[in-house]
Amino acid sequence: MGVEAVVGDDGKISNISQLETGNKPKGSSKLDKNAFLQLLVAQMQYQDPLEPTDNTEYIAQLATFSQLEATTNMATSMEQSAAYNLVGKTVKINATDSVTGKTTEVTGTVDYVQKSGSKVKLCVNGVLYDYDDVAESYSDEYAAFKSFESAWNATYALLPAKSSVNASNAEGLKDNLQTLWSSYSALTDTQKSTLDKDKIANLKAIIEEVAHYGVKIDGYTYPAESDSSTDSSSSIAPTEPTDSTDSSNTNDSSGEGTTAG
Repeated sequence: MGVEAVVGDDGKISNISQLETGNKPKGSSKLDKNAFLQLLVAQMQYQDPLEPTDNTEYIAQLATFSQLEATTNMATSMEQSAAYNLVGKTVKINATDSVTGKTTEVTGTVDYVQKSGSKVKLCVNGVLYDYDDVAESYSDEYAAFKSFESAWNATYALLPAKSSVNASNAEGLKDNLQTLWSSYSALTDTQKSTLDKDKIANLKAIIEEVAHYGVKIDGYTYPAESDSSTDSSSSIAPTEPTDSTDSSNTNDSSGEGTTAG
């Protein structure tokens, strides 16, 4: 990358224009450490020989340059470390075509990481992508759940509307309904909350609708069963209390009879 600098009468740079060449990202307005060094060299080269720049100022600029270089190297090292930690993880990448400008979403497992110059690339589904294109990364558990959710939604899409359920198709719906309900019941409360609540409500409605045609889903609690359970518990007759007064009177009269004898 080339840098043009205009140096004033005081030996200091008063204007900077950048020539975007080399491997600098197009459209970026940031100066890297190489540009900073070229600016420093330009300032030294074009300073007024009669009034040279103070050495203290040069030392301060060199210190700033060293700090910039250390920060840049640390950021690069952290980026590489983060990329290596993604090996074996599931990631979502937003890849932009350099020709058409179209962005494509790619999801897959990171097979390996490759460093190419200053760029770090990830191999996903056999294709290399820039690390900067990574939009999301998932834990193995979350990735497994997302895969389950996709399959669950695909099975749910095969169900008809509740109004379309009838005697001729009720039995044929049993397998899908059983699969959907059993897998849903096995989820944690947190996982259940991520599924579409309207779909769950509709699934329950269809399960109860096919029950009218003699099709029952294992593990599902039907409203009638819940009501009968409540009725049976409330129908138990309470135990009549023992009349302690009558018992006491009986004992007293028995005692009186014994005394009189």
